[in-house]
Amino acid sequence: MMRILVTGGSGFIGKHLVSALIARGRQVRVLDLQPPPRALPQVEHVSGSVLDRDLVDRAMDGVDEIYHLAGLPGMWVPRKADFHTVNFGGTEIVIETANAA
Repeated sequence: MMRILVTGGSGFIGKHLVSALIARGRQVRVLDLQPPPRALPQVEHVSGSVLDRDLVDRAMDGVDEIYHLAGLPGMWVPRKADFHTVNFGGTEIVIETANAA
């Protein structure tokens, strides 16, 4: 069975992607600060941030595909630097970790 990691899998787009992947018979692991909106036996939740390089590495263990959706959706966050840190820095960590795997 194909194992998939979805970063940001508890968000608006992520939860729909997770449901679609499960419907296709995939095992899904979600890396997100929040748990998925509904608990499903096919979904393993890893609580944490894409800014945690070691956690991202552990979350990728044994997966066949990665969908990176984690990020801050708008620049209206209180600290504007967080937008860049999460969206750019987190993406960089996910890509580097995937390449190393």
